[in-house]
Amino acid sequence: MNVLVSSGSVQVDLAVVAVTGATKTITAADASNPRYDIISVHTDGTLVVTAGTPAVAPAVPAVPTGDTEIALVYVPAAVTSIVAANIGDRRALLGVSTPAQVGLAPTAAPAALVDNSGGAAADGTIGSVTLPTFTWNGSSVYPTAAQGTAINAAFQALMDAVKELSTENNALITALKASKILT
Repeated sequence: MNVLVSSGSVQVDLAVVAVTGATKTITAADASNPRYDIISVHTDGTLVVTAGTPAVAPAVPAVPTGDTEIALVYVPAAVTSIVAANIGDRRALLGVSTPAQVGLAPTAAPAALVDNSGGAAADGTIGSVTLPTFTWNGSSVYPTAAQGTAINAAFQALMDAVKELSTENNALITALKASKILT
C-alpha cells in the first residue's frame, strides 16, 4: 500500500526544509483491527512513516522526536490499498489550527484530505498529500521558502534580544540585592 507525498517545503523546528516528493509505503493492514500511521518530515527533509499498533480502538502513534507531522493515515482492517478519504491533513500552517490538527476520534476514519493551498477536496487518487506551496491562494498568505527563512531569522533575533534583556535584568536584580535596596 502506498501514499504519494508531493514536493514542497515544511517548517521543522525553526528551519524551513525542502521535501522531495516520494511514494511512501504503508505496511500491510492487520486482518482484524484498524490502526493509524503518521507521515512526518525529519529535519533533513526525509519523509518518515511511523506505523501505529492495530487495535479495536487504535491510538495515534507518537511523532518521532524532532519531526513535523504532515499526515495521519487510517489503515482499516484487511484493506489492500489506501484511499484519499483515509488520509488526514495534519500540516500546521503558520500556527493556525484546523479540525484535522486537533485530532480525530480513534474509532473513525479521518475526513477526506483537503488541499489547503486552494481549499479543493482531494481528487480520490491513491493517497496524495500536497505540502504547502507558500503562496497567496486568494484568502490566505503562505510565505515563500525565502520569506520563511527571513521570518525564522527575525524570530531568532527577537529571541536573542529577549535573552539579552533577561540577562541584563537578572544582573540588575543581583546588584540591587547586593546593595540591600532589594531584598
